[in-house]
Amino acid sequence: MNKISTQDRSRLIRLASQMPKGSEMRRAILAGISLVAADDKVKVRRKDTGKVVEVSKENAKSPEYEAIKDDGGKGKSKGNGKSVSDVKVTPDSLPTYGKDAWKGIDDNTKKQVEKDIKALLSKHKDDPQALVDALEKESEDWKSDRDASTFVFAVKREYEKALGVEAK
Repeated sequence: MNKISTQDRSRLIRLASQMPKGSEMRRAILAGISLVAADDKVKVRRKDTGKVVEVSKENAKSPEYEAIKDDGGKGKSKGNGKSVSDVKVTPDSLPTYGKDAWKGIDDNTKKQVEKDIKALLSKHKDDPQALVDALEKESEDWKSDRDASTFVFAVKREYEKALGVEAK
């Protein structure tokens, strides 16, 4: 798809803003601008945070970003290169909301939550993306116990940050 200049894009947006909201022409113009903009974007990893972001191809050349290897459509993200075993998440290492949730869980539920998380860590020790996705599901599975669900969610968020991957 062809690129359009910033000036032309601004003109098209101004033109669309003068048209009635919801009109076919307005929607067509805005959809076209979105298509051209989307075609110019690539996914890269921020070097400082390890987070995957979408930026323009031009901005992707900046030294603050690194290219992401194509996984051939397998859906497995290697994250920031850390392995699951490199990361240690404990109730004390969690943000306040995770610590508070842990305190609100009864002892039997704590044992079950710990057992479930350890099983997921063991099962997905070589695949950070699968671990984070499994923790996301585990958090949803505990929705009947708000504190347990919140705690598992906090654990998932810590692994996402530490491994540089996000739940799908």
